[in-house]
Amino acid sequence: MRYLLALIVLFALSRPAFAEPIIDKASPLFDPTKMHEIHIELTRDAWKMMEPKFYTIFSHLFHPDPSPTTNPTTRPKYIEGQRLDPNISSFQYAYVRAKIKIDGEEVKDAGLRMKGNSSYSSAAKTLHVPLKIDFNRFVPGQKFHGLTTINLHNNAFDKSQMREHLAYQVFREAGLPASRTAYAKVFLTIPGKYDRKEIGLYSIVEEVDKDFLKTRFPSSKGLLLKPEIIAFGLRDMGDDWKDYTPLYLPRWEATPKQSRRLIEFVRLIDTADDKTFAERIDSYLNTDQFLRNLAVNTITVNLDSFLAIGHNFLLYLNPTDNKFYFIPWDMNLAFAGFVWLGSPQELTNLSITHPHVADNKLIERLLAIDSMNQIYRHHLSDLLATVLSPEKLEKQIDDIDHLIRPEGVPLAERKGPDWNIKVPPLRDFPRRRAQAVQAQLNGADGYRPSFQINRMLGLPPNPAIKAVSTVKEPTTKPAIKP
Repeated sequence: MRYLLALIVLFALSRPAFAEPIIDKASPLFDPTKMHEIHIELTRDAWKMMEPKFYTIFSHLFHPDPSPTTNPTTRPKYIEGQRLDPNISSFQYAYVRAKIKIDGEEVKDAGLRMKGNSSYSSAAKTLHVPLKIDFNRFVPGQKFHGLTTINLHNNAFDKSQMREHLAYQVFREAGLPASRTAYAKVFLTIPGKYDRKEIGLYSIVEEVDKDFLKTRFPSSKGLLLKPEIIAFGLRDMGDDWKDYTPLYLPRWEATPKQSRRLIEFVRLIDTADDKTFAERIDSYLNTDQFLRNLAVNTITVNLDSFLAIGHNFLLYLNPTDNKFYFIPWDMNLAFAGFVWLGSPQELTNLSITHPHVADNKLIERLLAIDSMNQIYRHHLSDLLATVLSPEKLEKQIDDIDHLIRPEGVPLAERKGPDWNIKVPPLRDFPRRRAQAVQAQLNGADGYRPSFQINRMLGLPPNPAIKAVSTVKEPTTKPAIKP
């Protein structure tokens, strides 16, 4: 047994970790110690077109052709923009031309659009909406210091304005591929309406695209997917690739070999017997990377991810080893901010063996394998002692707070609906969560998350839910051997 455990630890520590991206021309934009300034200038007509249309199944009755226009040269001359397909919330966003100035450096004719689902809805009546800047949308090949696209996230529902920036920092420090981030004050000019009006504090978030892949993986020629609403784990959709694309959303066209690889991967998870799964999963998935990713998500209670609704992550099929890698996305509700799934106290005690809602076959089947379970628990212990130690997180929180509130002035309260979301304070989280995880590693109970309709509607908690909300952390080892 000691020999087995030694091999497990050696395996976990020897697997290649993902380091910070190589130094490149964009690095100054992601300086975490600097408050950047971004100035956006566009016309009134462009701003009006940017407002998303809400597309429903009845929209075709009034607008027979709701499809996007992907080639701006084919549009009428009086329309300067491109409307996209509806997203999962039925918002049809539109790219328009804008002049962008970042820290005094100007880029003309950049593509600008609003973005998001709940992050847009929560701010729709304000100017503080999430934005995406695509530098080469209208000028082919145009980039900003090597970047094609950046995102400006409005940190929706997070009064601390720190959760997303801190979460990305933690993932990167844990040796996982994750976007770089920084902070910016954003100003808006619309001639005749606004003159350099400050619209809010934003997180600059690096886009996960080919530019991103080139600095994290040996090759960017693999398949990148951004699954949406695949609750309860990756799902087998049959043999036809066309049935996968609406949910798995490949960022570019997959080759026949790539599409077949994904189908085989999800089928292994969904239908293979335990012996076959245990023998073959490591040939499809970088299991150590996934378990490390799972450990970070679990400790940070990042439930608005593949742990619950089944979105806010990307999958990359790396052509070098032909394995899949998980990449995090959109973490404004990390650190117990996804309060639809439990009270602050419950989420702080999130189960380490069942951190997901309902069933998630990939997580459950991996943790049922003795060696995988031991590697996962090793990652939990190691992260608590290093990257996610309370002392380190508290220092990072203080540093971020000083950057975004240099004189201790509270951030302005967000206007508009908050959907009854009362996100718990961030500062108290690290120490309480570390204590809860350590207790569970020693055999204590953990909280199993579940959607609570009363919390979604802003009603008092339902006492009946507590009867099934905790799970005993196992003290015996899983039955399946590798």
